[in-house]
Amino acid sequence: MLEDNPFDAELVLRELGRGGFAPEWQRVESEADFLATLSPGFDIILSDYDMQEFTAPRALELLKQSGFDIPFIIISGTIGEDVAVEAMRQGAADYLLKDRLARLGLSITVALEQARLRRAAQEAQQKLRQGEERFRQLAENIQESSGARTWPRTRCSMSAPPMRPSGAAPARAFTPVRRPGWSHPSRRP
Repeated sequence: MLEDNPFDAELVLRELGRGGFAPEWQRVESEADFLATLSPGFDIILSDYDMQEFTAPRALELLKQSGFDIPFIIISGTIGEDVAVEAMRQGAADYLLKDRLARLGLSITVALEQARLRRAAQEAQQKLRQGEERFRQLAENIQESSGARTWPRTRCSMSAPPMRPSGAAPARAFTPVRRPGWSHPSRRP
């Protein structure tokens, strides 16, 4: 929690308890302390907008630079609506006024769910990229393979014959060659 007023921090903690949360928390009030404690293990960051040594926009900027996907909620008594909207454009999950903390629990729940959905979407995108890469490699390997391949008892030509001048497909593009003396088990006497 980024808060320079211990009384306001207790107010926020009391509201978190009402919302059903039992947080493990740490209060910092300077940029140096914030950077020293910032880690991907945090579930959420609650921040006062304007502190004596630090501001929420600067903390949000440092959070974005860290690359950690941690929801950031601004709780302030002095923030105007235009400033709050700009903070949300910069990446804040929500903003609340200190005298209207009743929706803090809901705001945190929504922010945590949005973060979970972002992570799930990123994982899905990563898996999609990996699948596309495997498919691309497979396609390249198939293109590099040409000529004859030999499997047990059957020799198949994988190269397609040239197209007819009319543009029609050739009569037989895939011709298996049987080895003498071999027949399918269903055709054996």
